[in-house]
Amino acid sequence: MSTITAGFQPSQQNLNQQAGQIIAMMVTAMQNVQQYNAYVQYLGLAGLTNAPLSFTQGDAQAILTVFAELDSIRAVLEGANYTGPGLPHNFVNDTIPFWGGNVTQ
Repeated sequence: MSTITAGFQPSQQNLNQQAGQIIAMMVTAMQNVQQYNAYVQYLGLAGLTNAPLSFTQGDAQAILTVFAELDSIRAVLEGANYTGPGLPHNFVNDTIPFWGGNVTQ
């Protein structure tokens, strides 16, 4: 069997870098979910359906529901609202060694 030398050549450094980048993207995405959810919940159904936004009631409710659910997932990743087996853990804190704890938006 021959070895292919073209393309991505895995190494410990490459895998560490890729792991850190993926986790940093996840942490940033969850921070964005938290901020966006707080904003749309602040606007509420009336703020989303009234001018100038003028979403339909169904679309506005879908936005509120989906981002509340996503924010619940974010909270679980941070160790809150955990109902599974074992002790809750904080995904963000547990993964700091991979991304250095310095995610910026």
